[in-house]
Amino acid sequence: DAAHLDDPLLDLGNYLAHLEMQVVGRTAETGDIETQQETLIGAYEQIVGPVHAGALKRFTALGLFNLIHRPFRDWVPDWPEQTEQMLERVETLFAG
Repeated sequence: DAAHLDDPLLDLGNYLAHLEMQVVGRTAETGDIETQQETLIGAYEQIVGPVHAGALKRFTALGLFNLIHRPFRDWVPDWPEQTEQMLERVETLFAG
């Protein structure tokens, strides 16, 4: 519902950011989302071609940063910790 007519990696990164948020919120395990990421990227590459990993990480970081308000907005009891974890993950994605 938030698809854009822009770089397709923006949508892919946004989806991956939502998966990252599930790990921070402890509703999914890192291994589970890694499998989903690999499957999605593999299917995407079969149709469109190779994905530039660095660009995808930046788009994922941007998507995760755009979700930074969610723990607070959703009244998550440990929202400060989750917000900090999300920011740390954004930094890691930009650095990598």
